[in-house]
Amino acid sequence: MLKTESKDVVKKTQEATKILSDQSDADVFFRLSHDLLMVVGFDKQVKRLNPAWEQVFGYALEELAAQNTRQTIHREDLPKTEQILQDMCDGKLQVIEYTQRMLTTGGECLHYAWSLVSDSDKKVIYGIGRNVTSQVSLFSDMRRNEQRFNALFENTAVGILLLRTDGSILNINQQLLNRMGYHADAPPTRLKELIFEADLKDSMALFANLLEGKHQSTVAERRLKKSNGDAAWSRVACTILEISPKEQLVMALVEDIEDERMNKKVLDATEKRFKAVFDSSPSGIMITRNEGEILHANPAMAEMLQYDLEFLTGTNVFDYTYSEDRPDTMRMVQLLNNGQIAEYDLEKRYVRKDGTTFWAKTWVSLMERSEGEVVRVAIVENIDRRKKAEQKLEEKNKELMEINQELEHFAYVASHDLQEPLRTVASFIQILEKKYSHLLDEDGQQFMGFVVDGAKRMQALIRDLLEYSRINRFNTDYERVDLNEVLQMVNRALKEKIDSTDAVILAENLPSIQGNKIQLTQIFQNLIDNAIKFKGEEAPEIIISVEELPGKWEIQVRDNGIGISQEYFQRIFIIFQRLHTHEEYSGTGIGLALCKKIIERHGGEIWLDSAPGGGTTFTFTIAKNLIRAVS
Repeated sequence: MLKTESKDVVKKTQEATKILSDQSDADVFFRLSHDLLMVVGFDKQVKRLNPAWEQVFGYALEELAAQNTRQTIHREDLPKTEQILQDMCDGKLQVIEYTQRMLTTGGECLHYAWSLVSDSDKKVIYGIGRNVTSQVSLFSDMRRNEQRFNALFENTAVGILLLRTDGSILNINQQLLNRMGYHADAPPTRLKELIFEADLKDSMALFANLLEGKHQSTVAERRLKKSNGDAAWSRVACTILEISPKEQLVMALVEDIEDERMNKKVLDATEKRFKAVFDSSPSGIMITRNEGEILHANPAMAEMLQYDLEFLTGTNVFDYTYSEDRPDTMRMVQLLNNGQIAEYDLEKRYVRKDGTTFWAKTWVSLMERSEGEVVRVAIVENIDRRKKAEQKLEEKNKELMEINQELEHFAYVASHDLQEPLRTVASFIQILEKKYSHLLDEDGQQFMGFVVDGAKRMQALIRDLLEYSRINRFNTDYERVDLNEVLQMVNRALKEKIDSTDAVILAENLPSIQGNKIQLTQIFQNLIDNAIKFKGEEAPEIIISVEELPGKWEIQVRDNGIGISQEYFQRIFIIFQRLHTHEEYSGTGIGLALCKKIIERHGGEIWLDSAPGGGTTFTFTIAKNLIRAVS
């Protein structure tokens, strides 16, 4: 910083020169002064230095004089200093003020403000240097703080407003100008211009209270007014700044809360809808925390338990849980609390006020409330009627199973015991036909043929009935069954039919599945046998495919045969139900009923897709991971 021709400096330097003319006064002045004093000749050699140089920089005066004090001048400031001395020696400058950096022997950097005056008659330059390091540091701090404030003021995400106590606007940052729709060249000048009309009176009252000292600071949610007149919801925080004992400013931080207000509006509407559902729901609803403390319950829940709604609040849900069902309920609650599951449903019994119990299905999930607390929401549906109906149905099923077992036993015994007398009857009929048919006339021989054919059909029916009854009566554990081997066994069993009809059987690489090998073979043999039997005009073509699904295998057997009308889709699975006469197609009508029963015992089901003349596709499923057949 340079300053030339200062009247104060000239006067001060002239006074110092006058003192120096009196040698005794000059000695006192040089010895006592804390400022740096020096006399430099026009030849740039130091003529005299005061003791303050030694005290400040740590160099001896002789050492300083030898180098003309260059060792004390910061190297970046040395060219400037030498140029100033040269200009004064050349007569270009008479008086100058400037500041330069100077270094002590310890490397400390000091700032000195120098005042120099030249005396052309004596050809010397008088200099006085004052330590201004603290002032420079303070100025630097102030400038840095100002820069920081300006950066914060302009780049903060919130609007900032500086107000005088009369309500006039001292400064407003760009963020707030942009939001309110003002241009920097034409900003609002008074606080009233920025307040929406409906909130003006209340807002100015708050501002007055702040200035009167009723509040040290204030925060309020108000609508500000944009340049186009629209309202902008904002949260305004005002604080008084003490600039000096006689000057105060008000700083206002303005936060945009439009989205927050909108979200609150949506949240309020959601809460109203939730309360409406909560209060009017026909299902019981409870909100619990910790180990079952009930925070809220709806009227339906109170009605189920026969308690007043207010009584339930603060009690524990386990107080109303049937004792035998508490361990399972506690286990699920702990899994939920530990984060091992996010929700669960459970059928359990609740205890009413009068001590009676009822069955209910309870769905429980976690919910985080606005305070950050995690609670559980339980929806309770009374299923007491259903459970009682299920119990009755279970009893009926048990009775039906017993009856069914008796019928199966009867069918087995009947079919087993009928075989021997029927075999005897059939044998003697065949003997009669062989020995005495020549004695019968044409009608008698025809009648004898009917008797023989009826006996054979009766034998086939009894044999198939016995096979059907054995499915449940005799059973083995399930094992790993390779369906490729099953198909090979079926091909060998049906080889004569396959060869005689030129049938083609195509199969993918079939998997190994859990099942009863003999019974699975019966399924494939019956379906393939039917596909060959009910062929169309073309040679039979049978395609077998398998698809793996979650928890089961889905198997398809598709043919190009005569097809089946949809009205018969269910009938064909009933035992002894036939769609054709014996003259058209042989068989007893038990094959598909046998398949259906085996498939159901393997945890699956069977259905078909067909149309007359369009072939038939039988699809059935087999459950995975079967272990033991259920009798």
